[in-house]
Amino acid sequence: MPAAKTPIRIPPMFNLAWPLLVELGLAIASSVVGTALASRISDEAGGAFAIASQVSATLFILFRIIGAGVSVVVTQNLGGGQREAANRVACAVVGASTWLGAVTGLMALLGANGLLHLLNAPAEVLPLAAPFLQALAPAMLLDAWNASMAGVMRAHLRTRDTLAVLVVMHVSHLALAIPLMHGWGPLPAMGLAGYAAALAASRAIGLALHLLMWRVHLHIRVARDD
Repeated sequence: MPAAKTPIRIPPMFNLAWPLLVELGLAIASSVVGTALASRISDEAGGAFAIASQVSATLFILFRIIGAGVSVVVTQNLGGGQREAANRVACAVVGASTWLGAVTGLMALLGANGLLHLLNAPAEVLPLAAPFLQALAPAMLLDAWNASMAGVMRAHLRTRDTLAVLVVMHVSHLALAIPLMHGWGPLPAMGLAGYAAALAASRAIGLALHLLMWRVHLHIRVARDD
């Protein structure tokens, strides 16, 4: 007689949804804290932070769409018992995210003034907002990788692990942003550039954690060819 298949245990919907809600809350809280830190520098810096963050958040939507799409494809393959196909899709989307993140970063780097003019940025804010948006460009590439890798983790029902990575990213970001923006000891105050540097560093930490979790929990290793 053929062996009976073990039914797949599906977690309750709440167990899958609450980490997503916490992620959204953390993103909003981080943005609010960032605005407060920028406003301590000057009113113009606060305005520049707000308008540049709107452009950055709009571009980040592209990464969220890719992350949601890959979650669907990976879930379909896993549901069909095609684990190897799911792993190939996961690695392929990392490569696609590289191109998407690079293009988005170039848009911010080379088209900062044009994007800000589309939002009718005030003349007194534009000189601060444009360099800040350009400084955010490296973090956009890292965000593209993190979003796609987090989407694969969610498809494998590792939502709590994804949340843990996000918490580490936000905590490390704010912990670095405060001394870099306002100065601390021998560190000079970098202003908005310090916030961007802290953002890139925290996203690099998140990428390292995602790569580790892919190896440990999903048994997926990302190669340079991907």
